[in-house]
Amino acid sequence: MSNELVPFSMDNMPVVSDEEIGALENVASSSNYLQRVQLVTSGKYVNHGKCLPGRWVIAQGDDCTVLAESIDVLPIAVRNKATDMKDRSNVISNYDNTSDEFNRIKNAPKGSDCMWGQSYLVIERSTGEMFELFFGNASGRQESDKLKPFLPRANRQARPATLNIKFRTGGKHEYHVPVIVKCSEPFTSGPTVPEMVAAKEKFMNPPVDEVEVEEAETPSRPR
Repeated sequence: MSNELVPFSMDNMPVVSDEEIGALENVASSSNYLQRVQLVTSGKYVNHGKCLPGRWVIAQGDDCTVLAESIDVLPIAVRNKATDMKDRSNVISNYDNTSDEFNRIKNAPKGSDCMWGQSYLVIERSTGEMFELFFGNASGRQESDKLKPFLPRANRQARPATLNIKFRTGGKHEYHVPVIVKCSEPFTSGPTVPEMVAAKEKFMNPPVDEVEVEEAETPSRPR
């Protein structure tokens, strides 16, 4: 992955329509593989010494690129997502919350290795690249709506947000959770407008019931 940043402008960025916001639970199902930014609190990256707990990383299969405890993102689009990870060699993702498959995953019992919530397409500042940011566990879902006001809309440009981390103790569990706050520093580098338009089109129009071979994010507890 290259860290070279290209000239960036938010002029003519594809906006998020009222219909897309209002129909967050009415999108289809699945996309081609998109690199993912995720919060690591436990799991394989920590267990194998790839990352300390409480870090944002770029997930790359069995490896990861550690970013920081706090990162800045610029959201481009948002959709729903439900992922069944019981078979790590055959991870199933569905994006239509009206479907039986989405609701099967959503209503799976705790400990089923299933996740559901809102999935954002974002630009990450330090790399200038586009990633998926999936708020698929309970703590992520509680915070995910706070990123919506930063999306590009018909009457405003996208606005940068900072993703911080907070350590939380709940019952028998100790884990890190995302915290979304406003960022006052504008983005000056990133993908071109055609690249953003193409990425958003692919992101919002996935095929039906995607099957992913790469290992997906492990849900934090509680689910």
